[in-house]
Amino acid sequence: METARTMSRRSRILSADSRTDSTTFRARAIGRGGHGINTPLERWVAGRLIHAPIVSLAAGRRLTDTTNGFRGYSRRFLLDPRVAPFRAIFDRYALLFYLSARAGQLGYRICEIPVTRRYPRNEKIPTKVSGVKARFAMLGELVAVALGRYHP
Repeated sequence: METARTMSRRSRILSADSRTDSTTFRARAIGRGGHGINTPLERWVAGRLIHAPIVSLAAGRRLTDTTNGFRGYSRRFLLDPRVAPFRAIFDRYALLFYLSARAGQLGYRICEIPVTRRYPRNEKIPTKVSGVKARFAMLGELVAVALGRYHP
């Protein structure tokens, strides 16, 4: 059952997404109501000290939660030939990073909306990325995005 607070948050997300020039990120770390609960130290360090600074640098603006996959993109942004997201090269993690950086590079409006991400306490961390090899592969894609290697 939805609460008034949930419905209000959803309406803010839909409102932000409906603007023709906006790219919307749901961010748990922006300090305006977003929360990370039971966030594993490894994730916190990687997100705050590695990922967000690199994507922010590539985007030309500060982004606070670049690993959160809950996003909304305008049709105009996705169909912009300077973005070209529908390519076979995006078969792993890079698309998430690329869209964040590219939106900033091209001057699209970026709106971060606070969300809460709760990790289970004393349980295995839910993740699609496991092992050292996968983590380094993700880091390599992140660096490639920052260097502009995915530009059309």
